[in-house]
Parts: sequence; C-alpha cells; structure tokens
Amino acid sequence: MDKKLRVCILEILHRLPLNDHYKEYAKDIMALLMQILRTDNEENAVLSLKIMIDLHRNYKTVVAEQVQPFLDFVFEMYQNMPNIVKDAFETNSTMTGSTPAATVVSKP
Repeated sequence: MDKKLRVCILEILHRLPLNDHYKEYAKDIMALLMQILRTDNEENAVLSLKIMIDLHRNYKTVVAEQVQPFLDFVFEMYQNMPNIVKDAFETNSTMTGSTPAATVVSKP
C-alpha cells in the first residue's frame, strides 16, 4: 500500500505544471528525489529521475546545487558496477535454468 501511494504521489508531481508556484519548492523536492533515488525501487527511481530532469530544465538556477550530489551518486553507481555484476551473476549461476545457456534447447 505504501509503495503504491508513493508511486501515485510521484506521478502527480511529474504531471504538475511547472510554474512560479512550484519554483519555491523545487529545491526541497530535488533533495527528496535524491533520497528516493538512493533508497527506493526502480519504478520510483525512474519517476524521480524524470521529475529531476524536468526541474533542472525549468529551474536551473534554483536546483543548481543539487547537480553535484547527483553526479556523485552516478559516479558511485559506476564504481560499484563490477561488484554488482559479480553478485548478480553469482546469484543467477547458482539457480538452475536461470542463465540463457541453460534455457537453450540443444539439438541432437
């Protein structure tokens, strides 16, 4: 229930018109979106990224200080990529039939 509510709120934020009333909250919203990006599931992270892009496109000067934390987050993700890939393949290789090679039917 909590996840569905959060998705609905993010979708509403994404659809709101970006006008002067929204501008005064842009900085706080960006901070919350960064937190969602770090902690929530993929669906919420994608919606958060879309909102962040819209906010940056419309309010560059207001949200400019949030750019560096975002770039640091992206850099951190790329630094952790080898470990994530290794863990993913180790987990999948222990499950039977989980690899593409295991699901291919061999011809006699």
